Amino acid sequence: MNTAQETDGSAGANGGPEPWRVCIDTGGTFTDCIARAPDGRIVHRKVLSSGRVRGTWSEDGFSDPELVHLLEGAAIEEVESRTIRGRLRRGFEGEIDLPKGRIVDLVVPIDAPRLALHLATKTPLNQPLPPFHLRIATTRATNALLEHTTAPVILVTTEGFEDLVLIGDQTRPDLFALDIEPSRQTPVATVPFPRSNGEPPPPANLEDMLATVRSAVARHPNAVVAVSLLDAWRDPSWERAVIAHLRRALPDIPMVAGTERSPNVQLLPRTRTAIADASLEPIMRSFFDRLDHRPDVDHVDVMTSHGGLVPIDRFRPCEALLSGPAAGVIGAMAAASRLGIESIVTFDMGGTSTDVARATGRVDLRDETTVGDATVRVPSVDIDTIAAGGGSICRVHDGHLEVGPRSAGADPGPACYGAGGPLTLTDVNLLLGRLDPSRFGVPIDRDAAAGALRQVAT
Repeated sequence: MNTAQETDGSAGANGGPEPWRVCIDTGGTFTDCIARAPDGRIVHRKVLSSGRVRGTWSEDGFSDPELVHLLEGAAIEEVESRTIRGRLRRGFEGEIDLPKGRIVDLVVPIDAPRLALHLATKTPLNQPLPPFHLRIATTRATNALLEHTTAPVILVTTEGFEDLVLIGDQTRPDLFALDIEPSRQTPVATVPFPRSNGEPPPPANLEDMLATVRSAVARHPNAVVAVSLLDAWRDPSWERAVIAHLRRALPDIPMVAGTERSPNVQLLPRTRTAIADASLEPIMRSFFDRLDHRPDVDHVDVMTSHGGLVPIDRFRPCEALLSGPAAGVIGAMAAASRLGIESIVTFDMGGTSTDVARATGRVDLRDETTVGDATVRVPSVDIDTIAAGGGSICRVHDGHLEVGPRSAGADPGPACYGAGGPLTLTDVNLLLGRLDPSRFGVPIDRDAAAGALRQVAT
């Protein structure tokens, strides 16, 4: 793990310290932070996306003495047994009975991006962070869609079109497949609403719709509501009226309006976009809310699928399907341009997904994006994504070896991380000699990887 350098801060134009300039990419396994200090120095930090720092226990305590100062008070968890062995305190390492070389986690009560910020700026946990500008990209949305861990969605749509999302456009993903599975990106309940006739929606219709939505919410308490009506592209007043009525009665339930996400004439892509956005709403909002609304945050921009940055208050989850991968392509194109290279192919393998793109002279965009079973009609960088990353789980199913789409993530992680994780692509590549254990950001247990392989083989 790279070690951050000391920072003193430099005076800004108003006499106060200049803010740090921080870029963070949070994936399914690792969170990377690159920061520019007020004096221009560049600092890099990598932590597990579970918000933990992993290392080995030595005779003198934790393997990185600097972290003892920065993370004093963190719980010390033995990774193999998953037991808390004590608290990290300077000068008290000898009181903790742990064998030399044992893999341990430092567990802190903050999320991975904020942990990386503390380490990059060398700010102890019990002290406030210095002011910073934050630009953040993430594959949280991509991973949730690939692993089918999104929130359930209740769809309110025009009467007579309740089955539209299930029927789709009759596109066959595999032309010669005999057993075609329907998309998993379908609502758990669909509520019909009468078609607009140019007049305000009758109160009786609104009440009937509300009663049906209440019943669906009772069956699916974690659901999000998406509203997508046939004529809303031309006159969104009925859609707004439905959303307003629902929000007054169900203020704690997230609501998404189709025309606010994709003002498309066609109902199917507009509805699909609304469903995808709604299913990602709880995941993305909980992630970003932990970063925003803090006194030390000067400004937060979020990388979108089309390769641009938007302020966090204007961010929409449907724009984040390729947030992290798009940032990689934009960065690769910029680096190639500086080297005089015009045509590139990018390969970005994370913990859950692998993303490949091609660009010549400029980054190509497309107006529709598909990740897993979700399709959204928003601009995005032209990237192909498959559910195979370093943490993708290898298993035998019905006599066949399969990889993904489930990932071991950061916790427990691949088997070689020593936390009891399953066999993954990382373990296989390690055992094949393709990976150098000394280049990992965490301690590696080759024997654990071999044990996981034997279990799958058996």
